[in-house]
This record gives sequence, C-alpha cells and structure tokens, in this order.
Amino acid sequence: MRRGGPRLEQLERGANRRARAFAAKGVRPGDFVAIGLPNGNAFFETSFAHPKVRSCVVVGLPDPELGQRIHAILELDETADAQTVAAEMGGFLADRISRTKHPESFEIVSVGPRDDSGKVRRTLLRDKRAAWLRENREFRILPSRGQAKAAG
Repeated sequence: MRRGGPRLEQLERGANRRARAFAAKGVRPGDFVAIGLPNGNAFFETSFAHPKVRSCVVVGLPDPELGQRIHAILELDETADAQTVAAEMGGFLADRISRTKHPESFEIVSVGPRDDSGKVRRTLLRDKRAAWLRENREFRILPSRGQAKAAG
C-alpha cells in the first residue's frame, strides 16, 4: 500500500522542481528554513522595509514539533532600541505578510552576521544558535502581544 497518495506525490514533484530551480541560481539547501509552515524568506524580504532594520538574516532554530522555527537575526540602526523593534515588528509585518511567516524570535546584533568575504554562513549561524539553545544561553527576544521578553 502506498503512503500519502497522489497529493503527496504532487507536492514532492513540486518541491524537487523548486529545489532544482534554486540550485541553478546558486542557492544552497541551508539557506532556507525547513518547517511545517512556510519559510522565513517572505520575512527576510519584508524586513528591509522597516526603517530601523539595517541588515537581516533568517535561520531555523530546532523545534521538536515543526522541525525548525523561524528566527531573525537583525542588525539595527544605531538609534534603535532592540526591545522596541522586536515588539513592534508584529504590527509592522501584519499588513505585509501572513502571520505564519513571522519569526518566532528575534536576535539583535551590533555587527551584521556576515563573514570577512561578505557572505552569510547560515549553516554556521544556525549551528551556533542551536548550541546556545542546548546550553540555555539567553540570546532571543520573543515578542508577545505587543511586548517583548527575553528568553533562552
């Protein structure tokens, strides 16, 4: 007996077609957040419209339920307050992208998360943050009902 039926096969064909198209453009598999919901690329594209966001990288943090959850690493304008930006990001994004594409958490960095050659190493960023989660290190800001709170 076949599992999933024709709908699953159709989804797999579409995923393979998209993977080939991205590979042709030089996009690596680690550049996307693989979760049970749509990935964080819509947030990435939209976040630059925020007047206080200078740079953004989206990675997936491990989650036992969905596989990964969207985590945004933001470099802000020097006059911006991290807690305020994280708290207002939900309202800013509400009219622009679906709620399922909003990050679950934010991280504010003072220097953009790029290496010496100017490339974003998402796999390295993701692995480092996964290790921080295992160590219960506090680095995330979780927005909640318009307010932000620090979390580990």
